[in-house]
Amino acid sequence: MMSMPLSLRAQMGPNPRIIDDASWAKLMAAGLTLNAEDLKPYGSGRAREASRKATYYPVEMVGVWLFGGCRVDEIRRLELDCVTWDQATDDTTGEPFTICLPHIPQNKTSRPFNKPVDRSSASSSTPGNSSGRPSPT
Repeated sequence: MMSMPLSLRAQMGPNPRIIDDASWAKLMAAGLTLNAEDLKPYGSGRAREASRKATYYPVEMVGVWLFGGCRVDEIRRLELDCVTWDQATDDTTGEPFTICLPHIPQNKTSRPFNKPVDRSSASSSTPGNSSGRPSPT
């Protein structure tokens, strides 16, 4: 079987396109108003009729996926209570704000690290903060 030479395959990569502001605003609004009813349920028809509405991913995890910029393998490695909160000050206004820092454990090729995540995706029930403690405001 013939295949493309390795030198050509190495040059291939993603070709991202710029999203216009109106489309980006629609995507952000849809992500911020996302709830469990918006996600596709799974399970047998009988289970769905018995009002067991389970989704493949928890809505909180989808929020981290949308707004956190985390890769799938980083989300899989999240542990319970891995979220820490930090305070920072805005350079222009001087107002304090809260930063969510989930701790991403190491894998074979990378060391553990903390990743700042947008507050909109870091609700009190994110996978990294499943203790039920309220998030700081």
